Amino acid sequence: PMLLISGCPNQLAGSIPHCEFSSMQDVATHLGETLRQLADDYHLVVRPHPNYLEFGDFLRPWGVVSTQVPTSHLVPLCDLFVAFASATIRWAAACGIPTINYDIFHYGYNDFANVKGVRTVCASSDFVSLVGTMKPDSDTYQEARSLSQSDAAYWSVMDGQCIDRIEGVIDAACC
Repeated sequence: PMLLISGCPNQLAGSIPHCEFSSMQDVATHLGETLRQLADDYHLVVRPHPNYLEFGDFLRPWGVVSTQVPTSHLVPLCDLFVAFASATIRWAAACGIPTINYDIFHYGYNDFANVKGVRTVCASSDFVSLVGTMKPDSDTYQEARSLSQSDAAYWSVMDGQCIDRIEGVIDAACC
């Protein structure tokens, strides 16, 4: 199984509501140490944000493999997704992938509050606790997977006809 981390840009360089960490290196250390408990159960992979590729290097000491394969190509392949209040969460929802939405910068977005397979945490201690329950054979993971899959159809139609539908809308709008 693969645990995919969708890396975030360096939000600490700007104004944010709150973060328990003073540097992105500290964020990566926290993530690496927390996710290490799942290293025997998942392949740990990070797709760093295009504006902050060094985040992948920060996670390397914990055995996290960094890639520049587009996130949209990786999400359907993963078994557990970790993102940081990111729009990429909608891709995981569409694919029925259990997701941890770690609002590490405390933006408080509620975009995914009603998505059945998305668990949102803000505090580092809550992240540590949740990660500890997400081994592939755990009841918590299996429940999250079942809920994710039951909700996926709301987020997307995966029938291979998306391009045809988009072209149809464009053609109708142009005529």
